[in-house]
Amino acid sequence: SATDSLVRSPYYIDGDPDFMLASARMSMDEGDWRSARMMYDKLLSDDAPSHLICEAVEAYAAGGDHNGALDLLVRADRSSPRVMDLYIRIQADKGDVSDMMDSIRVRLGSESSVLGNYLLVMDFLIDRGMYAEAGSVLEMMDQDSIHHPEVLVRSSILSMRTGNDRQALSSAKEAVRRDQNNLDARTQRARMLHRTGEVDYARKECIAILSRDPNHMGALVLSRDISLSSARWSDAVSVCERILSNDPGDTVTRVAF
Repeated sequence: SATDSLVRSPYYIDGDPDFMLASARMSMDEGDWRSARMMYDKLLSDDAPSHLICEAVEAYAAGGDHNGALDLLVRADRSSPRVMDLYIRIQADKGDVSDMMDSIRVRLGSESSVLGNYLLVMDFLIDRGMYAEAGSVLEMMDQDSIHHPEVLVRSSILSMRTGNDRQALSSAKEAVRRDQNNLDARTQRARMLHRTGEVDYARKECIAILSRDPNHMGALVLSRDISLSSARWSDAVSVCERILSNDPGDTVTRVAF
């Protein structure tokens, strides 16, 4: 096996740190978590730097050893955003929702936290279907932040995912009102108009967005869905080709195509 070959190497036997680090990273790239962990374990001295610990934690987590990853992460600097992001992700993977929310509060309560960090955390939670937790993050924001267009877009998506289309449309409209040039906001408004039956308006809005940014994936995907639901087959074929040229791995589009 690859692991057996590595341990027979004279560089491994001699404990060459450059060899072991390069081998660990190569094993990670190849999805060989066992070899990566073995190399990182050899590298991690008592005074190992935080960035190296984080790399090892990634290997443990990728291999499914969430407890081992968290035990190792204790040795890293908790003031580091990367460390706290790892805590959040691994605790979410492990299903420790309470601990995850505690880590989120630490992450967002730090002096270095900015609006972008809130958005990243909300995206993470929404993508995982953790809607109640995403709502809790929304409640942590101050009044100015809550009305920021990017936050309103996430608020709209959250309302949409939880079945409140009326509130989702309202938030999307407010996001556009506050920033007419925000294409993500306009796409979300168009998405909600499509969901609420305003198909022609949604289609025209997609055309307008794509005239500004021909590769806007949100608008392309929405345009695909509108074309398919409206039986506009030639339009559907055209937009599917455009999506796949940008993202050949889009299985939903490939199946529709």
